[in-house]
Amino acid sequence: MISKVRTMLRNKDTSQLFKNFFSLSVLKLVNAVLPFVTLPYLIRVLGIQQYGAIVLGLSLMAYFQAVTDYGFNLSATREIAKHRTSQKHLSYIYSKTMVTKVYLLIFSFSILIPVIFLVPQFKEDLVVYLLMCLMLFGQTLFPEWFFRGIEKMTYIAVLNLIVKLAFTIGVFTFIKEPEDYWLYPFLLGMSYIVVTCFAHYIVIKNFNLSLVSINITRVKKTLRFGFPLFINQFVPNLYNNTTNFLI
Repeated sequence: MISKVRTMLRNKDTSQLFKNFFSLSVLKLVNAVLPFVTLPYLIRVLGIQQYGAIVLGLSLMAYFQAVTDYGFNLSATREIAKHRTSQKHLSYIYSKTMVTKVYLLIFSFSILIPVIFLVPQFKEDLVVYLLMCLMLFGQTLFPEWFFRGIEKMTYIAVLNLIVKLAFTIGVFTFIKEPEDYWLYPFLLGMSYIVVTCFAHYIVIKNFNLSLVSINITRVKKTLRFGFPLFINQFVPNLYNNTTNFLI
């Protein structure tokens, strides 16, 4: 039995499968455990009203995150997996996806920011909701779809672990009283942005990719191609997130 396991682990594909499984399992475990550490502390220090504003902000961002994701974790992942042996194709897919995401991010901000300024519920905690935009920016541009396509889940696990740990340390270090509740979105957003920048450095340097010029016609074609997947991903998010948002 041990001999068979060793033989399997020597196989490159099997070994990579185990690494990916272990990496994502660790990530799931961390995502489940850390809220149990930070949640009681935040509620005790910030109070229900301030923490409620944060939860409302996270629910609001979830809608726009679904828009900026646009099903790329499926469509772009599939393209990357199909052409991962071609550096030229990888550069094109990487550039096309990132440019399209930037357009979606601009579109989201053009709706989100006026809503924050115009809705009285959001104007009461204006700084908090504006700082939540940092999180949307970082999450949108994080190239998870690329790492999925090349089957390097370890990068996803490690980078997300850095975000969660940096944020958790920041919470216990800087949030000491109810007036500090604006630091929650700031710390979370900056953690995502820093790690996202590092992720793109890894993508470009380790995989020798180059940026390719992408015109608006190609962006429109990408959006049309991914629209069915977007609807498939967005509708469940709309249903699940609306409950939290309304409460």
